[in-house]
Amino acid sequence: MLNIQSGLKARRDFISNVFTYASSEQKLLYTKNHPLIFDPLITFALQQNSEQGNKAVVEMILKSKALVIDALASDKEISYCSEKKETTKLIESYTKSCSKISNMMISAQFNMNKSIQNKIEKLLHTRDSIEAEISLVCSVFEEQKDYNNLSIDELSQNIPDSAIFIDIIRYTPFNLLDSIPCANYVGYTLEQNGTIKLVKLGDAFKINSLVFKMRKKLHQSPTEVFSSRVKYSEKQLRETTNQLYKILVAPFKERLKGIKQIFISPDNVLNLIPFEILAQDNNRYLIEDYQISYLSSGREFLKFGNSNTANNLLAVIADPDFDYLNEYNKRMLRDNIDNDTLKFLNPLRSGDILDHGCIAQKFSPLQYTNIESKKLVTFYLEQNDKNRVLEFYKEDATEENLRKLSPPQILHISTHGFFCEESKQNSLTSPLLRSGLVLAGANHTTAESTSLNTRNDGFLTALEVTSLNLIGTDLVTLSACETGVGEVVNGEGVFGLRRAFQIAGAKTILMSLWKVPDKQTSDLMSLFYQNWFGGMSKQKSLREAALELLKNSRDSEGHGHPYLWGGFILAGNPN
Repeated sequence: MLNIQSGLKARRDFISNVFTYASSEQKLLYTKNHPLIFDPLITFALQQNSEQGNKAVVEMILKSKALVIDALASDKEISYCSEKKETTKLIESYTKSCSKISNMMISAQFNMNKSIQNKIEKLLHTRDSIEAEISLVCSVFEEQKDYNNLSIDELSQNIPDSAIFIDIIRYTPFNLLDSIPCANYVGYTLEQNGTIKLVKLGDAFKINSLVFKMRKKLHQSPTEVFSSRVKYSEKQLRETTNQLYKILVAPFKERLKGIKQIFISPDNVLNLIPFEILAQDNNRYLIEDYQISYLSSGREFLKFGNSNTANNLLAVIADPDFDYLNEYNKRMLRDNIDNDTLKFLNPLRSGDILDHGCIAQKFSPLQYTNIESKKLVTFYLEQNDKNRVLEFYKEDATEENLRKLSPPQILHISTHGFFCEESKQNSLTSPLLRSGLVLAGANHTTAESTSLNTRNDGFLTALEVTSLNLIGTDLVTLSACETGVGEVVNGEGVFGLRRAFQIAGAKTILMSLWKVPDKQTSDLMSLFYQNWFGGMSKQKSLREAALELLKNSRDSEGHGHPYLWGGFILAGNPN
């Protein structure tokens, strides 16, 4: 056991040194090739079920999970807070390269050719070089986080009263006799007094299949929730989520006695489910008994005491004019538009992703985004006469206005969101390019127009978000579809908007896990902000808002389908 722990410490030291000179892609590659979570140790601990073995596994996971996201967020904070001209220039270069890559990839998704591909590869290489240089510069100023000496007792003391931490990891059991071992999930609970419980949760294929089945039912919900099939639809969904409850939560039921808050750090595709909607054996949803919040790793508890908060400013970007024509696009359409270009403007279903995995070419306005945002502004100004507000609607809801912002206390973005699955038909290889937000002018973005107009193409990708400065921002609300969805990476979470806003510096992110309905989202947001500005924590505010929508649905419609109230989750600091 000591030899294993010494080996893991040496590996963490090696990774730490490599991170000093590495880009984000290189950091991921190193952790993939030199895993910090050692599957044989988990296998051994589950077999022996000893206190020493269980503790060793828990400490290994606490020190190793989500290290890349921590490193990137730390580099970003140091670089933006630095007054050195060298660092400022690097940040400017990084921002420009992200914009160029995103705009070129978005515009070329339908007609990628070798020339464009070569240009993109050069830009990616340039970006990686800049990232590596930023990492090297920041390493000089960074306080070294000695995770090698992080103890269970030190971390557990930061868990709030009446709360518990559930951490889940996907791993492959070690068996010399099994040539093709099957992946499994293992979970543990950590309590404020340092008590832990390690449990093998089961076969990953079976669990993932249930997750995909649940998500498929939720994707079908829009056609069922507002029909006579709604009660049957809820019953079917509840049957699936109850199976997930029995596998993922029920094994820890004894530990949940007297617990009011659950902090969860999922892994792999478990990042794509809201645990709040899991149906318990008594048919009560998990949200009806617990407040639930999501962490990338248990180390986030150590950040909750950070009081570094941005100024009293609310920034709202909402109700974009997707048909807005900036000056460059006006010239394109007036001077040399032809039939080939017009094909990019064909109307398609609002906010949708095409069958071949590309972003829709036509977005329709969302009726309630303006109403929702105006209510938020009113609530915020009533809270404190020192509060200030910046509002960007219609043609002003642009990428450029978002980039110009100094870190606000709250950033509220209300629009269409998108995530494209990787496919052979589109060229969007990186998950940070396949997820994003739709802003003003998106309906007039063409392959020709984006070649020069790199600041306002109407699509803010997750890659571009990583270049924003949101250091100290207390809350980013992504009031749009599937803003918490992305590509899952074992031990590192979801690669998409959630990861991008974490890297940008946001303390907490409110985001959605499916295509949320416009009106119910507006109602949820209004209730959430009323609760939060009224003195509740962010975590409790979201729970109370969802419970009110659930109650209203049961009282008025006779059902409590999760599609209407359960789509949003809170990640990060819940206070």
